[in-house]
Amino acid sequence: MDGMDQTAHEVVIQLRERLRELGERCSGSPPGELVNLIRGLEALANTAAAVQLDAVRELTVAQRALDAEAGVDQEASDRAIASMIGLARRQSPHRGARDRNLAAVLRDELPRTREAMLAGRGGRHHAETMARHTVFLSREDRGRVDEELGPRLDELSPRALGKRACARAYELDPEAHVRHAALEHAQRRVSMQPQPDTMALVSAYLPMTQAIALWGVLDREARTLRAAGDERSLDQLRADALVERITGLGRDEAPRIELQLVMPAGGAFGAAALRKVAGDSRSPAVLTGGGPLPAPMARELVRSSPEVRLRRLLADPEGGTIVARDARSRRFSQADRELLLARDQTCRTPWCDAPVRAADHVVPWARGGETVVENGQGLCQHCNNAKEHPGWDSKASLSVDGVQQGVAVSTPTGHRYASPTPRVRPADASSGVDPSPDPPADHPRTQEVA
Repeated sequence: MDGMDQTAHEVVIQLRERLRELGERCSGSPPGELVNLIRGLEALANTAAAVQLDAVRELTVAQRALDAEAGVDQEASDRAIASMIGLARRQSPHRGARDRNLAAVLRDELPRTREAMLAGRGGRHHAETMARHTVFLSREDRGRVDEELGPRLDELSPRALGKRACARAYELDPEAHVRHAALEHAQRRVSMQPQPDTMALVSAYLPMTQAIALWGVLDREARTLRAAGDERSLDQLRADALVERITGLGRDEAPRIELQLVMPAGGAFGAAALRKVAGDSRSPAVLTGGGPLPAPMARELVRSSPEVRLRRLLADPEGGTIVARDARSRRFSQADRELLLARDQTCRTPWCDAPVRAADHVVPWARGGETVVENGQGLCQHCNNAKEHPGWDSKASLSVDGVQQGVAVSTPTGHRYASPTPRVRPADASSGVDPSPDPPADHPRTQEVA
């Protein structure tokens, strides 16, 4: 460790110790002093964010130069840089790309905003807001907005800043504003994010007119039902109306979904044994694409609807890793692809958490990697592409009996990150369920993944 690395390490260690001391002195301090501490720490966090973005900018410049010398095109270089930033910040590559772009804009086109951040008067949210609402302006016009609003970050909330920046940008170049709006219309999309307590957040990025129309339909239906005596809240009524209108299913109708039940490997469990474990287990099932589902809720879904499929997954009783059969082709079989998705659930790159889009070879097939689950991982499209960058490497670690324990990821800068293979607890592994041969397929929802 030398040069900048040594200095940064010493500063971080000293600062962390001083902050820990401050935290220990909080108890019993007067409210006024605590408010001052909160304000001071917020300013410090803003300054740290600005310095971090400066480092991101310099990393981008340096890595692009190295990649250009190696013959790597800029798109591939930027993809790898986004992943490096995401890993360093313990966040997704998508957030890494946002930081990469924001850092360049602050240094080159929004210097007053950057200065305010360095002085602790504005935060990352302010900077992102300024960049987003001026993205379509020329460098000169963007500089004018920055000159007017950058020094005022400490006076404005991010929302108020966004309104002022948007209005000023429109004044400076209304035609560019209209062109940018047309481009944004092309970015309309719907996304889903699993949330705690068996919930999920479904969001739609829509043109304003369509969003207002959609909300109006849901709101009118909710208020009509409420006026007729329905006891559900308006929020609940709007949510139920959304599901009913899109899926065509009533509140009491079960959707077509797949539940996965993890069972210990080593026994020839049949369909009858599977149904017994499903009926007795306290362990959660796994909702494909969603996450864990408490056992009582899973049982109710299975019992109430023939549209709910129950799939068996076998897990190593000792390590808790889902295991599967061998495969010799370059492409993973459909069964193994489904098993990798069931095991990993989201992208295996640390802190990414994006949906799995590719069944990837940890050690690439072209370099001798086998097409087996032990050498497999689920990756999102970005991370699957970033992995092809020169200097990027990954290696699977296996237990003595050949079960994947984790994947070690190495980036072009020499940093290493660990991605432990997700563990599960087989449903009632010690409950004494006797292995039994497979009976006739008398239950359409029961499938086996070996």
